Amino acid sequence: MSTLLVLLLFSQFLVAPGQLVGPGAVTTYGGGGGGRRSGGFVRVRNHAAGFFLAGSTIPGVNGVYARVGVDELPFISERKLTEEKVLFHNVHTDWYLALVEFKSDPKKVGKTVTDEWILVDQFRQERFTHKGNTYTLGSGKKWTHSAGKFQSESLGKEQVSAGSDEDELPWQVVFIAAEAYVKHLQNLFNWNEEIKSNALAGKLYDEDSNELRELTPIQRLAANSDSSTSPPPSINKKLQEENSMIQALEAQTEGRFEDAIPLYEDLLQRVDTILDAKFVDWARAEVQILLAKSLRHVRLHDSALQVLDEALSIFPNHKRALKETALLFLDTGNPSKARETLELLYLLDRNFDMLGDLLVSACANEEREKRMNETRKRMVIDAGLPSPSDSAEEGLESLVFRANHYLVLETAHDASSASIKKGYRKMSRNYHPDKTNGNAADFERVHEAYDVLSDEEKRKFYDCGGDLSENGDNRKSFQDLVLKKYFPEKFPFQPFGNPLENKIRSGSLNRNKPATAKPNEPNIPEGSYKTSCLGCSVTDDVLSCTHCQTGQHRITKESSIGIHACGINDSFGNVNGELKCEPKRRRSYNIPPGNYIDFCDECYLLIIEDTGSAELICEGCVRKTPSRRRKRKFKASLGLEVCINTYNDQYIVVLDKYTLKCVEAEQSSHEHATEAEKEL
Repeated sequence: MSTLLVLLLFSQFLVAPGQLVGPGAVTTYGGGGGGRRSGGFVRVRNHAAGFFLAGSTIPGVNGVYARVGVDELPFISERKLTEEKVLFHNVHTDWYLALVEFKSDPKKVGKTVTDEWILVDQFRQERFTHKGNTYTLGSGKKWTHSAGKFQSESLGKEQVSAGSDEDELPWQVVFIAAEAYVKHLQNLFNWNEEIKSNALAGKLYDEDSNELRELTPIQRLAANSDSSTSPPPSINKKLQEENSMIQALEAQTEGRFEDAIPLYEDLLQRVDTILDAKFVDWARAEVQILLAKSLRHVRLHDSALQVLDEALSIFPNHKRALKETALLFLDTGNPSKARETLELLYLLDRNFDMLGDLLVSACANEEREKRMNETRKRMVIDAGLPSPSDSAEEGLESLVFRANHYLVLETAHDASSASIKKGYRKMSRNYHPDKTNGNAADFERVHEAYDVLSDEEKRKFYDCGGDLSENGDNRKSFQDLVLKKYFPEKFPFQPFGNPLENKIRSGSLNRNKPATAKPNEPNIPEGSYKTSCLGCSVTDDVLSCTHCQTGQHRITKESSIGIHACGINDSFGNVNGELKCEPKRRRSYNIPPGNYIDFCDECYLLIIEDTGSAELICEGCVRKTPSRRRKRKFKASLGLEVCINTYNDQYIVVLDKYTLKCVEAEQSSHEHATEAEKEL
């Protein structure tokens, strides 16, 4: 085949088609996440002005490598640069990329070998090798580990190289032809690092306005307060064992917030007689937070705010009090105040549980309110919709102008599905078109809100601002935009798209991920995470786990959370590899009737104390395997909430093949039982 046409124009900047070349220098690089967007073949005649490497789990490997003079580095004595004197330096990590003479093997005589590329770490140790004297470099498996022991970047001691860990290889290698573009990438990297540093200092960068916003001095004053809210374990246990606390938590768990309020108020009156004087303020604040939650759920918002203000007047840094205050502002339609409260919590503890999710929700509600205000006048004029001042005779406000689904149904942002359904029924009755004060537009708005919030996936999509995300192939997720503003360190520098794109295509993603982890230490707190996380320990009041299952095959993540981040009636759980607060669950053997009991070894209910919802779990169930006569045991589960809502407690549970199903109690289950017995 004839040689390829030369398309590289090295003198141009940014727009030249050959300045960025993908692995192998076959086509111009088009970035990740969507394939190559520019075609054409190129032929490289000179060495690069620089390289961009990414995708390695070793941070030092990744970054921009600019060509430097050979006298800049006192190089490894046993390796010599080739006659071309090609050397690149990553100024941010102090790693080097060099083309060196091949290290000959005396056992191999008469074989023709070429020179090779090597990656050298900041300790001047050769770490990776790429065979061949080429202008361009391959990625991924084109690189191999160098033999020997290496000093750890973090531990500062010798460690044996894995030698086969593909995750450490550079899976994205970009050839950069123009020196100006190398400097441009270095400036972009420096700007990205500056954004991260500013975020840690409380200065947030806004991509839309291209400006930095520093948190207010009042917020900083509160954030620098020395007040502490960490409770002694023995005192915490003593408070939880109080009869009023037990009854109140049980009522709150079952959604009976009206019953919990007087119990918490009674406990507040007696707290000074229960605990020592030095713990009274802390205990009072703990009870006030729980009381405020109950008041918020019954929509006594003014009383809830007053209780929270009392708690924060004693402990201005109480993180859970700030979180509850932010939820209160969200429920009252004040997303701006909710965001400001969360920003104070952000200054106190950037790793606080659910902080990122709440910030996204607050910012999403702010944006929805902004968009609604912009279109409000047009809606009133063009569609003839009633304005809030033109309320119905009973003072019902038009729901069309409520941009938040939770405000439409008048439910809390953390409401259970049962509470959402209750709110839907109430608002549907109030705004039904057949009523004198009804309104068709408002009635449709109620249905729209319930359609979203009653579906778990739609609700999750709505809470993270999915309805606000940009459209198109290159759309930006609203959630990512918010999280990148507050937590830029979680977004690596990726100017050329996903660096693991080639790794995914080659099927090597997580293939050599270590499958073993240290067992959990005995002093870790209770929670469901213990069954799906390994390597868990507590250090400086922080729970850390090295291997938490993500729900994807053999993929685990490292996660951590403060041991005081969760409330009294919460525990720790694992959600897609992240340690999160979750409602405490208790096991009950008060199971519903049905034929499934005859086919399973053990069945029990897992009851979520915060919402009162229950899940039926059956283990050791059996049925006939189609191809064999022996019995294979399996595990089955069923959420009972759908059964209760459908049959109003008049139901039984049957085992249908490998699943549990609920049927109406009056309906004969003889056919279901007969089929299961035949399979046995």
